[in-house]
Amino acid sequence: MHKLTFFAILLFSVQAANAQENYLEEIANKACSCIQEKKDNQESVTKAELGICLFKYAGDYQTQFKEDHDIDLNDLGGNSGVRLGEVLGAKMMFVCPDLLVEFSSDEEAESAITGTITNIFDETNVLIEITTPDGKRQKFYWLTFIETDFDIQNSYNELKGKNVTIKYVERDIFDPRINEYRTFGVISSLELLQ
Repeated sequence: MHKLTFFAILLFSVQAANAQENYLEEIANKACSCIQEKKDNQESVTKAELGICLFKYAGDYQTQFKEDHDIDLNDLGGNSGVRLGEVLGAKMMFVCPDLLVEFSSDEEAESAITGTITNIFDETNVLIEITTPDGKRQKFYWLTFIETDFDIQNSYNELKGKNVTIKYVERDIFDPRINEYRTFGVISSLELLQ
């Protein structure tokens, strides 16, 4: 009798695990197709479009996500949104790894700008404004380690008026003044020019 009970529990567990795998695989397949379709119709896929593809198909499985992963699809702020991305991203890596790798490398593409530092703002983070030779002004944030030969940590205010080349990546950062995400240039390296 105990063997029969154990076998029944084991069979139920295997069926439950298969059901969980099935809906995650179904969402991953549909989301990958959605991303590929967007990619075929435009030059690149944005992070927001990736999210739309994920949420479009995950919404049909609200109960399963809550039970299996403690993810509340009605409240994706905080951990639920991150967890949903982790769970589905892991499954999608087996379905369309090339698309995801291409997407992540596009997100971290580094750009460069050359010009004169015209302003340095000490706010919560340091904001550096550059004027290019054609008169265009752009602002860049110092949020992480900056690769440079200059003692930037102790002397960044001395950069005003200097000609530099800045390499940066674009990041979506929450702006509390407008209560939404904005794209900012985040400095990754700074080179002083003669």
